[in-house]
Amino acid sequence: MCSQETDRQAEKERQRLLAAAGPRSLGVQYAPFSLGGNDQLRHDMQLNLPRPHLDDRLALQQALDRLNRQIDASGDMAGLDEFRQQTLDLVLGRAHAAFDLSLEDPRLLRRYDTGSYMTGISRIRPSTQGRQLLMARRLSEAGCGFVTIHNPGWDMHGGPKQLKMPRGMGELGRPLDQAVSAFVEDVHQRELSDNILLIIIGEFGRTPRVKDNGGHEQPAAQWRQQ
Repeated sequence: MCSQETDRQAEKERQRLLAAAGPRSLGVQYAPFSLGGNDQLRHDMQLNLPRPHLDDRLALQQALDRLNRQIDASGDMAGLDEFRQQTLDLVLGRAHAAFDLSLEDPRLLRRYDTGSYMTGISRIRPSTQGRQLLMARRLSEAGCGFVTIHNPGWDMHGGPKQLKMPRGMGELGRPLDQAVSAFVEDVHQRELSDNILLIIIGEFGRTPRVKDNGGHEQPAAQWRQQ
């Protein structure tokens, strides 16, 4: 899951993350399933045509795939078959319920809700950090083994392109504190603490120095060399 842009570098960060998260030699069946940061996914998972029409299309596709396998030397077709089955399970099975936050207790939704915190530079928006962590808990309960949440904006160099330290820590740190505390409390109450491991990591460290523009000083390794 990836939040919408926070600073003007965020789209570049997002593309780097997606590139690094690819399956490489494992095959397309191990590619990550990107959820995005809004409710569009639930809309996309709805079946918008009669089931018989879908079955006809699947039958035609399977017939064409049998022909493709005769010339497939890479083994990609087997991976695509598994990926396609996962897609059908999401649309036709009960897996899509994991993405429906309306099934949660309204009190728990309020506990996770970080929408009162506003953040951004080129476009100010409510924080979605809480919704993302709640979704991560639901996906873990449903059997998903690994969930990644990308929350950009922490590279606080200051200036016109990125957040400054005091403002940035307020806009990103406060919703993170609320979302993580809600997640840890929720997981504990559901007796899932032994099954779910929460890891929070950043891109790199910084010195304690703050520049005149309110941003981070140079990386620690460069600072020590001065």
